[in-house]
Amino acid sequence: MPNNAVDLKYRQFVLSSEGMMMVFNSFGQGTSSQFTGAREYYFFPRTANQISFDVLESKKILTVTMPNQKKLSFKYDTAEFKELESAQVKIDNSIEINNRGGVEILSYNGVYMDCGFQMGQSPIANPFRFCQFVDAKRHTCRVQNQQVINYYDNGEISLRSDQEIKDYVLRSCATIEWP
Repeated sequence: MPNNAVDLKYRQFVLSSEGMMMVFNSFGQGTSSQFTGAREYYFFPRTANQISFDVLESKKILTVTMPNQKKLSFKYDTAEFKELESAQVKIDNSIEINNRGGVEILSYNGVYMDCGFQMGQSPIANPFRFCQFVDAKRHTCRVQNQQVINYYDNGEISLRSDQEIKDYVLRSCATIEWP
């Protein structure tokens, strides 16, 4: 939990080696289904299977290089989002249920998957929900989660390979331009 959380009301960012940026919000004390929510973005193509970190002490900036080699920057003392390389991002600093996590990508020079906002669980937890792919020209295409995400009997979830995702998206979404 960020050190600036008040009454369990805060926003946190979770990054993964699968190219995910989760925007997690806690809206106060109560059950997770009613008082937490998450929005997830995945960035493509993933050319590495890890993330790396750099710290600029003088400005208190943490820079994370994602698997697609784009950089995200945060103020490390407040967990405040600063920048996503090659993107224009709109941040609503209010932590409210109605703002879909409070982080919107307005433009991005690449392909990303926006899995939307979900209360109480990850937006990809349900294989029948939809995610939306967006390319650099803002072309969009909705796909059902189970078409690009593996769901295992033990409850584990993982993205399919970049090649499988790319093949499915290009076959299903004529307008998407994949780099």
